[in-house]
Amino acid sequence: MKALNEEQLQRYKELREAVEESKGEIEQAIEEYNSALEELPNIDGTVDEFNQTVADFNEFCTEVAGDIETYCEERREDNEDWDETSEGEKCQQWFDTWEEEMDEADSYLLGETARPLSANGLPKTPTLPTSLTAL
Repeated sequence: MKALNEEQLQRYKELREAVEESKGEIEQAIEEYNSALEELPNIDGTVDEFNQTVADFNEFCTEVAGDIETYCEERREDNEDWDETSEGEKCQQWFDTWEEEMDEADSYLLGETARPLSANGLPKTPTLPTSLTAL
């Protein structure tokens, strides 16, 4: 191929125009999104505080579970069959409950909040180099 034929050139122009139009639409949508986002209250501080509260809760649960585990281990040292006793089974269930609390608390942590978008990251509209229109 040495040059685009009329049909190809016409198709190129149509597609380029469609890309330009679509690019304008996405840029407008991004502007509207960012404007709406600016009107929303900033919750980053609240999210951070919530996550810290969850982390504090989880740390407390970890400490309690560690204390329970230490208590159980001390009883095991005195009696190898302690785990099989009613008290040993109850202690293990109590420990398991605290571990479940820790696992559940981890699921409460919140991730990133909405952030503004930028049209700068959009690809530029393709331009057919002159060297490709004809050789």
